[in-house]
Amino acid sequence: MKYIDLLRELNRLTTTKLLAEKVVCTVKMSVYKLIEFALLGITGGFAGLVMPKLFDGSMDWDVPAMVFGLIALYTGIFAVIARVNHGHQLGKKELIIDLLAYRMNRTVRAASSKRRRRKAPSSVDKQPEPA
Repeated sequence: MKYIDLLRELNRLTTTKLLAEKVVCTVKMSVYKLIEFALLGITGGFAGLVMPKLFDGSMDWDVPAMVFGLIALYTGIFAVIARVNHGHQLGKKELIIDLLAYRMNRTVRAASSKRRRRKAPSSVDKQPEPA
């Protein structure tokens, strides 16, 4: 139902506001992608510090290793959240593109039907028959 409500909300906007919303979605997508890649880099860095302790087999975890492990875990979770938000914005942008295409198609169809109605049917001028 969330996407149906989003469709209704976007359908109320004018075409100009839809185009502006599409630009906002594009900017948000790039920001979420930047955040995701930064968090994945941080996750990899901290996970690299923790892996020797994990594969050492002694399971003798000191405080820095536990802190680094928790940081790696939480930054990984935040990267997944950023990915989900990126996907939501991508879906919203695709919906806006579909709405704009539908409006353009409807406008072209309405304009062509008006042109057809304006044309007078061709009639052959008949000479009146002599009485």
